[in-house]
Amino acid sequence: MEPAMEDGIWDAAARWHAEQEREDCDWDGFTAWLEADDRHRLAFDQVALLDDRISHARPLIAHSLPAEGAEMRVARFNFRWAGLGMAAGAAALAAVTVPMLATGGGQVAYSTAPGETRSIELADGSRVQLAAASSLTMDEGDVHEMTLKGTAWFEIPHDPSRSLVIHAGNFRVTDIGTKFEVNSNEDSLRVAVAEGSLTVASESLPRPVSLRGGQRFVAARNLDLAEVTRFDGREAGSWRHGRLVYQDAPLALVAADISRYAPTKVVVDPSIAGRRFSGVLSIGDGSGLVGNLQQFMGLAARREGDGIRLVARHRD
Repeated sequence: MEPAMEDGIWDAAARWHAEQEREDCDWDGFTAWLEADDRHRLAFDQVALLDDRISHARPLIAHSLPAEGAEMRVARFNFRWAGLGMAAGAAALAAVTVPMLATGGGQVAYSTAPGETRSIELADGSRVQLAAASSLTMDEGDVHEMTLKGTAWFEIPHDPSRSLVIHAGNFRVTDIGTKFEVNSNEDSLRVAVAEGSLTVASESLPRPVSLRGGQRFVAARNLDLAEVTRFDGREAGSWRHGRLVYQDAPLALVAADISRYAPTKVVVDPSIAGRRFSGVLSIGDGSGLVGNLQQFMGLAARREGDGIRLVARHRD
C-alpha cells in the first residue's frame, strides 16, 4: 500500500519539479527534501510523470477548450512551463531528414552523433527517427530487414503482405505495421510498443515474445533480466520531445540512455545496477543528466578514465 500523501507534499513536489529548470536550483536542498520522507520521492516521481503525460496531451486539451483563453488554461497544467518547451524545441531543431548513405558491399546506413537525432523516410512509406549516438544499416534496395545499434522510433504502415525485421544484438524484432521504440546496446534491449503489435525473438529466449500497444519488453544480460510490463504507450520515444521518461527502469538501462546525450560515457556500479528509477529527465544539452539522476537516486559520481561511474552515496 502506498503511503498517504498530504497536500503540502504534493505542493512541494510540484515546486521542486519547476525549480529544476532554473540554473541556480538548490540541489542540496532538493536532496535533503527527498531524503527526509519516503513519500517525498514517491510524490516527486508521480508529479514528473504526470507533467510528461500532460505535455503529450496538450494539443488535445487545447482543442477541447473554448478558443478564448484556451492557451492560458492549458499552460496551467505544466509544472515546468518554458523549460519543457525549450527542451522539446532543441530536440526538434536537432532532428533532420537525411538521404541514405552508401557503405559499400551493397549496404546503406544512417548514423547520428551524440546529442543529434535524424529522421528517415523509407521507400515503403515507413518513418524512422534515430536517437543520439545510434546507427541503422540495411541492404541497398531492401527496407524490410535492418540492423540497429542504439535507439530508434519506428512508424511502420500496416501491410500483412510483408514484415519488417530489425536485428538488435542477438534479438530480432518483427513487425507488420506498428508504432514502437527499440533501444539496443551491448548488454540490453528495450522494446516499447505505442500502437499495434510485434514479436521479439532470440536464441536466448525460450519462446518469442508478443507485444501489443502499451506493453514494453526489457532484457538485460548483466541483470539476468527478461520481463514484459505495462506502460503508458504515449511515453514511448519520449526522447523525441526532449525528455527521458522512466517507470520502474533498472539504473543500468538509464545510464546507457544518458550516455547517448551526456558528454561522457556513464555506467553504474554492478552493486546498484538493478535499482529501479521512475521519473522524467530533461535532456537539454545533456550536461545536466548525470547530476539530475544523482540527486534523484542519492548517488555519487566517480571519474574513471574518460567516463563516469555512478555508485551508492555513503552517508556519514
